[in-house]
Amino acid sequence: MNRWSCEQAQTWYRQQPWLVGCNFIPSTAINQLEMWQADTFDVPTLERELGWAAGLGMNTIRVYLHDLAWEVDAPGFKSRIDLFLRLTA
Repeated sequence: MNRWSCEQAQTWYRQQPWLVGCNFIPSTAINQLEMWQADTFDVPTLERELGWAAGLGMNTIRVYLHDLAWEVDAPGFKSRIDLFLRLTA
């Protein structure tokens, strides 16, 4: 893969929308660990609140991925991350 020139990178960047977003945690989770645990991963709340964010014009969000959720259940954690990403699309 060839590295882009400064001009190519700037052209690409100018075509991107202005990023508007927030740090996100659903209202039903008290911290980022609870957001991702199998027992407390709350799809209906995520759908509703991500919809609110989109309705306000947000096109980016930041979430924190807790290492303890990975240590306890790495396959399940990856599955929940995948589902979360599908909800954001």
